[in-house]
Amino acid sequence: MSDKIIFRDLQVRTVLGNDSWERKKQQPLLITAEIHTSIASAGKNDKVTESVHYGIACKRATSFAESNHKLHSLEAFAEGIAKACLGVTGRALAVHIVARKPRALLHAEYAG
Repeated sequence: MSDKIIFRDLQVRTVLGNDSWERKKQQPLLITAEIHTSIASAGKNDKVTESVHYGIACKRATSFAESNHKLHSLEAFAEGIAKACLGVTGRALAVHIVARKPRALLHAEYAG
């Protein structure tokens, strides 16, 4: 059984999409990540360095989003975010990413 480190609805801005009108300027995206890890050692020793630091995970996700403007699909974007989160300390066992693109569809709150 693993524990989870979670951040929900991290807002980032990036250029993402297949259509030319989507690629003209940065758009907001919302990222939720559940990073599976063990927090037993960190809790016992009171050392965040023995777990996954959610602040560092958020910074890596934001950095990835802001520097990867060649992606076209939300799926490729989510895959990149997952790899960024997995590489935080090497202590992540798995990661689940939900990436949402607000206002991507006319009659929906978001696409994701």
